[in-house]
Parts: sequence; C-alpha cells; structure tokens
Amino acid sequence: MKKLIPVNLAFFLCLTCLSCSKTNTDAAWYEQEISRLGDSILTAQPSIPGLLIGVWDGDKNLAYTVGKGYSDPNTKELMNPDYHFRIGSNTKSFVVTAILQLVDEGKLSLNDRLSKFFPDFPRAGEVTISQLCTMESGIFNYTNDSTFFMDLYSDPGKSWTPDDLLAHAAPYPYSFEPGKAYGYSNTNTVLLGRIAEMLTGKPLGTLLNEKFFSPLGLTHTSFALENKMPVNYIKGWGTSDWVPIPETTAPVDVSEYFNQSWAWACGNNVSTLQDLKIWLEKLIDGSMISDSLQQKRFTSHFMDAGFTYGYGIFTIGNGFWGHNGGIFGYNSVMMRMKGKDCTIIILANTLNDVSNGATLNLFAKIAKLLYP
Repeated sequence: MKKLIPVNLAFFLCLTCLSCSKTNTDAAWYEQEISRLGDSILTAQPSIPGLLIGVWDGDKNLAYTVGKGYSDPNTKELMNPDYHFRIGSNTKSFVVTAILQLVDEGKLSLNDRLSKFFPDFPRAGEVTISQLCTMESGIFNYTNDSTFFMDLYSDPGKSWTPDDLLAHAAPYPYSFEPGKAYGYSNTNTVLLGRIAEMLTGKPLGTLLNEKFFSPLGLTHTSFALENKMPVNYIKGWGTSDWVPIPETTAPVDVSEYFNQSWAWACGNNVSTLQDLKIWLEKLIDGSMISDSLQQKRFTSHFMDAGFTYGYGIFTIGNGFWGHNGGIFGYNSVMMRMKGKDCTIIILANTLNDVSNGATLNLFAKIAKLLYP
C-alpha cells in the first residue's frame, strides 16, 4: 500500500502563472475559467471519475460551486456539490484546534511532555505537545507499518481503538530526533486525540461536535467512526493497486468498504463543500483560539523549500493556508488566503497517485487565476 498522506507539495514551486488572468470583478468570467480548468483535469486524468470545486472570493463577487464528472461512472450519477464526502487528513485541523483551545483553557501547555499522558510510550519524555502538532516529533507513522495494512485488508470491517493504532507505531525507532526535523506522521494526531479525551473525559467525536460542529452550524459534518456514509454522498472509487479488491482495471466503489476507525483522529471526518468553507474561514481568520495562539499558527512552523507545516495547517508560500486529505476513495484540499476573503476547496472522488497531484495542481491553477 502506498503512503496515503501527505502528497509531495514541492511541485508548486515549479508552476508557472497562467497565460490568461483577470483582476476585475467579472464573476461569470472566473466561473467559466474555473469550469474550464476542472474539465481539463478530467480530460487529462481519466482515472478520476469526478471533481467537486468550490471557490469563493469576496473581492471578485465570486461564489461558485460545481460538480464535474461522475459520482458513479457506472450509473452516470453526476457529482453534486451539496453531497457529503470523506475529508481525510483535513480532520487534523479540527483535532489540533481542539488541542489549542485546551491550551487557552489552561488545561494543557504546548511545552508539556508526551510522558505526562503516555509515560510508557518510547522516548515520551523527549516529545512536546507542540512537536506533535507540528509534525516534528519524529514518531513513526503507524500507516507506514506493513503489518497494519495486512491487518486492515484482512478484516476491513474491524473496529480499531486508538491503542490499536499506537501499537503499530511504538515498536519502531524514531525517524529523527524530536524537534530537529519535519516528518508527517498520523501517529502524532492519534496521540493528540487521546490527550484531548483524557483532559475532557469525552470521546473525541463528542468533543469535536461540542466545540465545532454544533456551535459553527456544521450540520453536515460528522466524526464517522464506522463504514456507513450519510444519506446523499459522493461515491469514492479505488483500484486494486490501492485497496484489496479483486484485480480489475475498472474502479470499484470503496465508499463504505472500511470501518473508518482505522483513521480515527487522523482522517475520520465527513463533510460538505459548504461546511468546509465555514470551517476554513474560522480556522484561518481566527476567533476560535486566542490571538497569540492564532499568530503562532502562522509563525512557528517547520519550513522547507516553500512548504510550511505546523499546528494543523500548512502553506506553500503563496498566501494560502489550509490542509489536504487523502483517504480510500477520496482526495481533497481546502485552502484560504490569509488576509483575503478567498477560499478554494477541491475534491476528487478517488485516491491514487494521479489524484494526489491533480487536486493540488487544480488548486494552484485556480489560485493563480485569481491572484496571478
């Protein structure tokens, strides 16, 4: 199984500006160009059944959502921009924000050691909460363990506990000394999710609902532990090189194939374009955490060749901040320009090497269209 997340973002530095650009408020023109860009992705990458695109820009009077291609290529069911989809690692932005709120509440310090909560985890006394949030802990990524996927594939309906996931990481040596480098690890967010549960006495799904889903009016967002999707959802597709389905060249619907507890704090959430827009505006513009911690989100990060990651969000040096998410059947990216009322969210309803690059590539092209 190939590593699910994150995709390599370095290619952004090589993208050139689009030859056509416009700086006025002709929303219809932008919609036409965004539609054309979406069509071009599907034409160039036929392994992607469909796309959802949401672009909102206050300065350009733009509020455009569109479905391209098919939710179900067999029945020709179209992509519906109002439907639910799995958001994968975009879930991390919720979990890390919950941790930062607990810091604001005085229940936790970013300098606290992991050993305070997990005294038996290897080298826990060397790892801080901050390093877990910024992917600088060096802790092994449990989804890189081959035996994990053997277990997952042998029993797709298995219900996983966070301790089950941590058991696939703890035996491995650290990838680097804590605080000395960046290394994307889903294990970090599992640990943060458990810490949030320990401090509040509430299951993580309940906590996210109380802190974010309910107060922000995210009525179509849920922490989905099992395999079932809500009514009205975009189908997600896979091929045999990414999921343990019979060898076939035709994609197979994997929307409800796995019990999603295997992803837990790392990628369990289900949402919609409109709900993610609301979430992303709060996430990047502030108001959910103190001004000092919000500022820290944008200044205390690992930086490398234009890519900056930390505290549940990343940027690629072009003014947009957000996250991406890859999970069986779905690949998405949500980005908002800091200081501008501009949000871009894209979903491809498959996960493979092609869709990994396609969603980010399309985001980059739309961003450059709006801000060349």
